[in-house]
Amino acid sequence: MGEIARKLCNALIKDAEADFGLVFGLFGAIGIDANEEVFEKTIAGFKKMYGGLWVGGTAVLTEEAVAFQPNLVNKLVHMQDYSLRIPLSDITAVENRDGFLTKIINIKTAKGTLRIRCFGAPAFAELIDKETHTAKRSRGDELG
Repeated sequence: MGEIARKLCNALIKDAEADFGLVFGLFGAIGIDANEEVFEKTIAGFKKMYGGLWVGGTAVLTEEAVAFQPNLVNKLVHMQDYSLRIPLSDITAVENRDGFLTKIINIKTAKGTLRIRCFGAPAFAELIDKETHTAKRSRGDELG
């Protein structure tokens, strides 16, 4: 399973739940008095507005799949491991969308859409789309 490309990115995780206990502990240790209630309401507002939380990490494209792995900071502040893997054979479409500062890639499957944002998104989306078509042709599948 050869790696084709790797991108630092954020993935929109619909069910992401953050646990900021560690963050507030660090704030307290360095003398920052953070208002936990305001912070948590702000995060809840972002989650409602975006339909989930943007989780930082790395997206990896291989000859078989697109995978997302959260970075260390996000592993520490989230309640679960939000790593995921989408086989190229499950991808039905790859689309670019405008976003603030970076563009967003929609990776669509029959089960839903993974949204990732990164610098160089159009070129990364093109690679994903190309590899998806290649994988489906080699299996004799049609791309939907």
